[in-house]
Amino acid sequence: MTGAGERRLAAIVAADVVGFSRLVGADEEGTLARLGALRREFVDPQIAKHRGRIANTAGDSLLLEFPSAVDAVRCAAALQNDLSSQNDGLDAEAQIRFRIGINVGDVIGQGQDLLGDGVNIAARIEALAEPGGIAISDDAHRQIRDRVDLAWRDGGEHQVKNIARPIRIWHWDDASVPAAPASEAVDTPADRPSIAVLPFDNMSGDDDQAFLADGIAEDLLTNLSKIHALFVIARNSSFAYRDGARDLRRVSAELGARYIVEGSVRRAGPRVRITAQMIDGTTGANLWAERYDRQLDDIFDLQDEITMAIATALQVRLTEGQQIQIRRGKTTSFPAWQAYQQAQHHIRRFTRGDNTMAREFLETALRHDPDFVSAIALLAWTYWIELRLPWNDRSEDSAEEGLRLVRHGLERAPDDPDLHSMLALYYLLRGEHEESEKIHRRAIAFGPNVADIHVSYALLLNMRNRPEEATAMIETAMRLCPVYPDWYLGILAISQRLLGRFDEGIATDVRRLEMNPDNSFSDIRLAALHAETGNLDKARHHVKEALKKQPNYRIVHLSHTDPYEDPAMMRHYEDLLRRAGLPE
Repeated sequence: MTGAGERRLAAIVAADVVGFSRLVGADEEGTLARLGALRREFVDPQIAKHRGRIANTAGDSLLLEFPSAVDAVRCAAALQNDLSSQNDGLDAEAQIRFRIGINVGDVIGQGQDLLGDGVNIAARIEALAEPGGIAISDDAHRQIRDRVDLAWRDGGEHQVKNIARPIRIWHWDDASVPAAPASEAVDTPADRPSIAVLPFDNMSGDDDQAFLADGIAEDLLTNLSKIHALFVIARNSSFAYRDGARDLRRVSAELGARYIVEGSVRRAGPRVRITAQMIDGTTGANLWAERYDRQLDDIFDLQDEITMAIATALQVRLTEGQQIQIRRGKTTSFPAWQAYQQAQHHIRRFTRGDNTMAREFLETALRHDPDFVSAIALLAWTYWIELRLPWNDRSEDSAEEGLRLVRHGLERAPDDPDLHSMLALYYLLRGEHEESEKIHRRAIAFGPNVADIHVSYALLLNMRNRPEEATAMIETAMRLCPVYPDWYLGILAISQRLLGRFDEGIATDVRRLEMNPDNSFSDIRLAALHAETGNLDKARHHVKEALKKQPNYRIVHLSHTDPYEDPAMMRHYEDLLRRAGLPE
């Protein structure tokens, strides 16, 4: 037995059961029995085999000590492989999976237990690991990289709670583990091929056919975004290059995308001609080009075909699961697809009229194809926006209908990132912050290139009073979407207020107001920021401006616009706006 207060260098493993509370809530006795059997049959024997010992344990977690990082990593990989085999054939919600974090550092032994920064860092790294995955510190990686035959990818630096310096982590790059959320493993374009899809040119001679060119390019971009091995620039940024002659090298540099896809669409009655090419933006070299002449109804299969051609040109191998995810949930109805593209023009303007127009187009799309998953997700968004803005008194109806839509969509496409993101946002407004975070993590694992999901996750993190993590998440989104929409700035300004950087928050929300003068959120949050600094005259001015745009705005609505988890934070926010003159 170790003497009290003994200090030594060790490899520390922190392991935690993913979703333990959910598993126990669904089947307490069964979960505990299965977990006990896994411990006896797999976990404890592997620990002993690799010369480790259990320093501490709780119902859903283990703290282990090993004499070397090599032993610790080999044990962790063996455990994850054993557990993965035991999960084969089980529903995802019933699987028992671990997150494992490993650090090498100085520890203090007290009896069997371990204390010290080395242990704390291992625990923080464990929280950053993927479900079923392993994350290790930079120190551990240096010790094992030439000694253990496992692949690792750089997870970047993270500022974690109660640790003064940022921690760099590495993720076990195992094909069976979903890609890490981008906030937790921010790959640079050097690590993944970076690509942007520019809006395709409408060559039909009819402005009414512009939706066809936009829709084909957007669907192609959505397909590519589901490929974890790519870093895909978001639509909002790439579509900023719609008009005028394009210097593709300049576009590449401005977007931070090495590869640029562009093309054109010409419709003639029931037929369509599509040309597409991919350029290396650093050299100007044409890497791939093709022309397609098809029936109009064939464009949906054609989009998948182009996606596969681009992946092949970039030497990216798609797993069978990724190919299924790309194809799942799409429509084969051209009228449904057309209505969906028309809805896209209204969806992010955050006005009552645009929200109504978008909903009408989406309902039309779903009449043509009730299982069109992208339309389901976007229609659920219109109900969520209706919940957040005081347009009417239908909040209960909107919440019920929105959740019904999301669940309907998930039955058809259980790995759709947008649907998971919408589900997480509905849970946020219900006050179920912990569950919302779990679902947000899942959404990013399914859609690591979807910038909007990162920002909605950042909203949740702010509502949980974790503004540093929220800021990192927004920065990732802005890298994915360099020409970002105004609402990204709104979420960033919340982080800055919570960090006490009030002047920065004011400047950020002023920029947002310049980008979208009709948005009342900017005025409300500017009012709160000015109230924080004691400038009540400016605070009252922005409340008056907000009420001009949204006359029904009241204190009671704040719990839907900014639903803080901590009641004290909610009361403080309400008090700021009460002092600024917002009616009850």
